[in-house]
Amino acid sequence: MKTNVKIHLNDGEIEMKCDVMQMHNPFVNLKETLPNTLDAVLLEKKHSNLQTQIDLTDLAACWIVLFDENMELVSVKPHTYKSKAQYQVFISEPYMLLLPINNKLAFEQILSISVVGEEGGDCEFL
Repeated sequence: MKTNVKIHLNDGEIEMKCDVMQMHNPFVNLKETLPNTLDAVLLEKKHSNLQTQIDLTDLAACWIVLFDENMELVSVKPHTYKSKAQYQVFISEPYMLLLPINNKLAFEQILSISVVGEEGGDCEFL
C-alpha cells in the first residue's frame, strides 16, 4: 500500500509517499518482495518476537533508517549493494525506512516520522 509519511526535522518537515509493508514474521526476505530498484519503503513490525532478521541480499544500495515504537529516530546505516554477497541484518526497532542511496535527506536533522495518509490495501510478508 502507498502511504504519506511525514519526516519531522529540526527545522521543519518533509512529506513523502512510501510503500508500507508489515512484517508478520521474524524473518523477511526483501529480495522476494521488493524490486532491485528501490523507492521509499516503510517496514512495520507486527510480530511479537524481539528481533526481525531481514535479508537484503541483492537489494539495491539504500539507506536503512530505524525508528523506535514512538517513531523517533534511532539510527541510520548505509546498505551498499554487493552482487553475489549475502547481507542480512537483525533489528529490534519496530519501524524501518528504506530510502534510495541517492536520497539527499539530511539524516542528522531527523527527529521522528509519522504516517499521515493511506491508500490501497495491506501488504504482508508471509
